[in-house]
Amino acid sequence: MSEEIKIRIDDADVQQHLTQLQQRTSNLRPLMVRIAGHMLDAVHQNFESEGRPRWPSLKPSTRKARARIGKWPGPILRVTGQLARSVSRRATDTEAIVGTNKVYAAIHQFGGDINQAARSGKLRLRTDARGRLIKGKRGGAVFARSGHKRGVERSFSIGGHKIHIPARPFLKLGQDDLARIKTDVVQHVIPP
Repeated sequence: MSEEIKIRIDDADVQQHLTQLQQRTSNLRPLMVRIAGHMLDAVHQNFESEGRPRWPSLKPSTRKARARIGKWPGPILRVTGQLARSVSRRATDTEAIVGTNKVYAAIHQFGGDINQAARSGKLRLRTDARGRLIKGKRGGAVFARSGHKRGVERSFSIGGHKIHIPARPFLKLGQDDLARIKTDVVQHVIPP
């Protein structure tokens, strides 16, 4: 004959710990808020470090174009700072979310090709009294409004071409970030 043997833990301290464990795992929102904060910090660090590992450098033509507008030397992916400022965090009871609403974010995150269609048009450039083009501070021609008394119209044509954007993942967690998140999870479930 086999008899059933039961062991019952009737210890208030153990019961209290089990109750706390149940409460901690039933309300994960505070943990998710902390994790989202770590993720946002990681993204900001990616922008500051220009990638972890470092992003590919800009092409010489891109550096030259940015220099013409006074934005080079300067940080990669932060000509205006809008992309970095657009990154936000959100937390629910079960998720920690970091993202951006910028449409162009995906091409920078994952890389890819942009197909530019051929196009043509007309420019109106300023001239002096003798009909010579006026040069700007950086040596290029100066644009004129359509009603400007001294100006000349020039046609332009640009053939279709492809622009390759290398991946520069800014929404990325490094090993240090993951370790910090794991520590938070353990501390949430089993407080020190």
